[in-house]
Amino acid sequence: MGSRLPHRLAPRERVGGQSRKNQIYRVFREVGHAVRTIVLFRYLSDPQLREQITRATNKAEAYNGYTKWLHFGGDGYLRSPRPPNFRRRPSSSST
Repeated sequence: MGSRLPHRLAPRERVGGQSRKNQIYRVFREVGHAVRTIVLFRYLSDPQLREQITRATNKAEAYNGYTKWLHFGGDGYLRSPRPPNFRRRPSSSST
């Protein structure tokens, strides 16, 4: 167990050592690290990819800002379901 303190050990390690599920988890975690590193290298080396990601991020942020501005209540544009300057259209049955 090395120099690790008992309170730092996971419950599974305290009782019976490594399980097969834990080994599979560790393998997938390492694969995830490798994939993340590859994507990072692609991002850093490809200006077109950076531009595409920047455009997509800006579009998502603009949408989030719009929905925050428009939301009901708080500081939003629409403070109630029917704002005072909202004009109702006459219905077709009241002609």
